[in-house]
Amino acid sequence: MQIAGESSIEQTAVSLRSGPPELRESAATVLKQWPSQIDGGPEEGWGNAIGPLFTRVWPRDRVLCEKQLTIHFAELAIASGDAFPESLMLLLPYLSRLDGYVSIHTIDKSNIPEKFPRETLILLWRLFGPGCTGDFHGVPKILERMIKADKGIELDRRLQWLDQRALRYD
Repeated sequence: MQIAGESSIEQTAVSLRSGPPELRESAATVLKQWPSQIDGGPEEGWGNAIGPLFTRVWPRDRVLCEKQLTIHFAELAIASGDAFPESLMLLLPYLSRLDGYVSIHTIDKSNIPEKFPRETLILLWRLFGPGCTGDFHGVPKILERMIKADKGIELDRRLQWLDQRALRYD
């Protein structure tokens, strides 16, 4: 017996796997907008719709973990609100180091650094850790917000490393 919609889910998975990178990037752009549009709020939207759908349709092939999807998936995790820790863990394998200038405005305007400082550190480390050629502009203020929320995080070597390499304009 086939579940209603099962065929379209399978077709979506095949299309994402076999389609061009632009298709996956467009899909990621749409996905990051959904949490705020689903009834019940971003947390419920992530847990009941986006997370399960992503798990079923998104290709797991390492070759399809394209760098240009990183910022979209980071923004999707942030948009999931209180489900940020769960969404980050699911999306983490799809995130890469950033190159060049990248806006971290989505993290900056959210309350994620205060609510989930340790998970935010995991995200920042993945985006800006060793090997990153991206611009660290804006990172110091986020790190300060994280430290204010969780004093113990200041001892984490990853935070110290990011803090030393971040650009400061004040």
